[in-house]
Amino acid sequence: MRPSPPTPSPPIKDHPTRPSSPALPNPSHHLTQTSRNRREHPSLPLLDLARWLSRRSLLPFPLLDPSNTGPRNSNNYSSPQRTPNSEDHPDFHINVGTAIRTIREELPHFFSHGLHNMDIYSEAITFAEPYHLQLKCRGRKTYGAIASVSRAALRLYFDSGTVDIIKITQVRGSGGIRGDDDSPTSPDDSQPTHKSPESEPSSPSSSSISSYEPLRLIVRWIFEGTPRHLLIANAGDSLNTPRSVYEGVFVYTFDKEGRIADHTLQSIYPSPPLFNGVKWFRGAPQEVAPGVNMSVERVRVREDRRIRRDD
Repeated sequence: MRPSPPTPSPPIKDHPTRPSSPALPNPSHHLTQTSRNRREHPSLPLLDLARWLSRRSLLPFPLLDPSNTGPRNSNNYSSPQRTPNSEDHPDFHINVGTAIRTIREELPHFFSHGLHNMDIYSEAITFAEPYHLQLKCRGRKTYGAIASVSRAALRLYFDSGTVDIIKITQVRGSGGIRGDDDSPTSPDDSQPTHKSPESEPSSPSSSSISSYEPLRLIVRWIFEGTPRHLLIANAGDSLNTPRSVYEGVFVYTFDKEGRIADHTLQSIYPSPPLFNGVKWFRGAPQEVAPGVNMSVERVRVREDRRIRRDD
C-alpha cells in the first residue's frame, strides 16, 4: 500500500507591512535614571523651567548648564586673560610680608641695632636721594655700607635719637609716592582717562608686560634727636636742650620676587645740617628760607633822591 502524497499547504497571502511601533522605555529603568538625576541635580525641575524660559528669551541672562561638561563655545565664553600682576613670583606675597614685618621691627631700632635681615633686599637694590644730595648707589653691599655710615654719623651728631613710624601704605604703580596716599601724584591722575581701541594692546601677553605695576611701600616716619653741640652748650642738661624733629617718607619698591629692589628717600623736612654741609662742600648755592630770626627793615627814601622824569 502506497503512502498518500503530502497535502500541499495553502499559499500564504501577502499582507501589507505595518510600521513597527517604537519600543517602550522600561519603567524601572526610567525611574532609576530619574532618581539618579535628582540625586545629582536636586533642583532638576527648576532647571527644566529655566531651560524653557531661556528658549523663549524670557530670561535677562544666558543660562549656564552645569551638566554640560563639553567644550565651550568661543562666541559665548572668553578665556580669562592674564592680569598685569599675574607675573609675580609664587612666593611674592610671603616675601613682601616678611619685608614689611622686618621694616616694622628694624626701623624704630635702627640707631641701636642697625640692619640685620638683609635677605629682604634684592642683590641689585638701588638707593636714591634725588633732591638734596642727589645720591644714587646700587648693590646690596653698598646699601648696607651706606646704612652703617648714616647710622654712625647720626649717632655722632645726635643724642638719644629715635624713629617712630607714622603710617605704612601699600600702593600699586606710582600713585601716592609723595607721602600722601590719599591724593594722586599729578592732577591728571584724578581725571578719568578714555583709551582708544588703537592704544590698547593686541594680545594679553603684551599688555601684561607693558602695564606691569610694581608694588610700592610708603613709610612715613618721624625722627627726634638732641644735637650734641647744643647739649654741650647747656652743660649736658637734656631737659633744657631743644630736640630736633624731622619728618620724612621712604618709598620701597618690590620686584617680581617680592624683594626690595629700590629704596628712595622721597622727602625730608626740614633739611638736615648734614645735607647743607654736603651742598656747601660741593659749592652749590644755598637757598635762603625765611625763618623766625629773620627781620625786615623799612628803608625811607628821600624826596630828592627819587628819579624824576624830564620835562
